[in-house]
Amino acid sequence: MLSHSGIWDVIDRLAERHGLTASGLARRAGLDATAFNPSKRIGGDGRPRWPSTESLAKVMEATGTSVADLARLVADEPLGALEVKGAAPAGFAPAGFAEDGVQPPLADVADAHVVTVAGPPLAPLYRPGDRLVVSASAPIGRGNRVLYTDETGATAVAEVEAWGDTVALRGPDGATRRLPRSAVVFAARILWVSQ
Repeated sequence: MLSHSGIWDVIDRLAERHGLTASGLARRAGLDATAFNPSKRIGGDGRPRWPSTESLAKVMEATGTSVADLARLVADEPLGALEVKGAAPAGFAPAGFAEDGVQPPLADVADAHVVTVAGPPLAPLYRPGDRLVVSASAPIGRGNRVLYTDETGATAVAEVEAWGDTVALRGPDGATRRLPRSAVVFAARILWVSQ
């Protein structure tokens, strides 16, 4: 059943899945930064305020969330997960990123690494100076963002559409790249972003 607290929880979970705050998600969706603030969820008269269908549609578009995925989130069902094996190499610093030595905000993740986007720009997702907390051992599900290196040595950020023998990764430009799983040399889930 769809409830007021349930739909706001879904918005919060979508923001978290994409390494954003509720305000960051609102901005990414092209809305006012305060649109999803907790203070806006209850009206001045004490009645619950619901997000509009237009706002939900913009959030779905901004996060690549399908109607089916949204329904699963509302029903509090998992979107699926895959365990990525391996650890980040020592001195992890692929082209365009640099390990910055900052203590990750997720202290309970043993292999968390903080990397800073140095270039090239990954707009509209990330810009130079953004910090990403990544983990090679965190479970990855459809819709998660990953930092990966392919067999050519190129490092990129993408949203996972499929991860099996064939991997489907949607890049910042919206294009989906399909490649054999064996062509992905390194992959780490992006757990948190400071923008």
